Amino acid sequence: MYLDFTDTLYALSFALDAVEKEYNGVLQGHGKRVAWMSECLGRKAGIGGVELIDLTGVAVLHDNSIIEFLDEIEWGHIYKNLDSLGGHCKRGEERIRLLPFKTDLTDAILYHHENANGEGPFGKTVKETPLSAQIIHMADSIDTCFDLTAITKNDYKKISEFVHKEEGEMFGSDMVSLFDEAFSYEEIERFCEKGVDRCLKEDVPTVFADFSREEINGITGFFSEIIDFKSSFTKVHSIGVAKRAEMMAAFYGWDKDKTDRFYFAGALHDIGKMVVKNDILEKPDKLTDFEFVEMKNHAAATYRILHQIEGMEDITEWAANHHEKLDGMGYPRGLRAEELPFEDRVMAIVDIYQALTENRPYKAGLSHEKTISMMRDMAGFGKIDGKRVEDANTVFG
Repeated sequence: MYLDFTDTLYALSFALDAVEKEYNGVLQGHGKRVAWMSECLGRKAGIGGVELIDLTGVAVLHDNSIIEFLDEIEWGHIYKNLDSLGGHCKRGEERIRLLPFKTDLTDAILYHHENANGEGPFGKTVKETPLSAQIIHMADSIDTCFDLTAITKNDYKKISEFVHKEEGEMFGSDMVSLFDEAFSYEEIERFCEKGVDRCLKEDVPTVFADFSREEINGITGFFSEIIDFKSSFTKVHSIGVAKRAEMMAAFYGWDKDKTDRFYFAGALHDIGKMVVKNDILEKPDKLTDFEFVEMKNHAAATYRILHQIEGMEDITEWAANHHEKLDGMGYPRGLRAEELPFEDRVMAIVDIYQALTENRPYKAGLSHEKTISMMRDMAGFGKIDGKRVEDANTVFG
């Protein structure tokens, strides 16, 4: 499957940032800003080619395990709960290895909260910490402590003073020198004027390549696990939808590329839920009208996130339209039957079937027979495609 891997990481980092903004208060775009600063620092350190591209990709996802430790870490300039912070780093390191990076950036995430003086979760000094981890640590620290979206000369002076003050404490001397080389006021001013997206496009080459099914499984596994971890109500839902989407694709005799793309869409169909607050996602009672509108926004958010990735127009439609209904009463766009292609209808069927049959904390999964009966009723009311329901009965029964 051909995929713009760089664009994919950047687009999906938006979802991670939404969670971190909800709990940690960082400004939207944190992952991308850390990635851009890491690229600048890495380039000045002599890192180039594929390794620099990979460093940028790892940096943009440095907080990929943030959801799992949000309630345990005391955030701020000084992190007090080092055990949980270390757990966040360890889990992030394990998960990032699912992604098909070409170079070895081992421990870049594991040690990205280590201070030069050894006062980090693993007690590693600057001499024991890989350069890649030191780079991400500096970029992350700066973006967490300062608003980089609008920098005056006085703001720049404060950032520089912070970096130099922390020499020997948070940052090693070599990293402080790299900061001085990489970030003149003019460079920061360029960043503010152009914005992080344009700077990343200009500074980091795109990786557009044909990825194997094993690599695609790594990418979808990485993100679907994060999506489902946000809510205990939806554990394993995303991969469940992906696997059933693949089964339907096989039933229809689609070729390998289309099957892989349909699987990809199934795995990421709910990525928009990352921008929905957990008190709504996990509310055990009936949602208010306002809360239901917020919940419905997840489908539109899925579209916004995936739409940023070049060459994924079909995947974006299949993923984002899974709550549309044939009678026009679905969301987010209220599309009607004539506007919903075959694949969109199939994805809607798969999502409903998976949701009804899986166990959740507040209910046991329904049997195949009961699920198909309920879906036939929905088809009878003009909500979903009755023929596709019978196909699902054949495939999943």
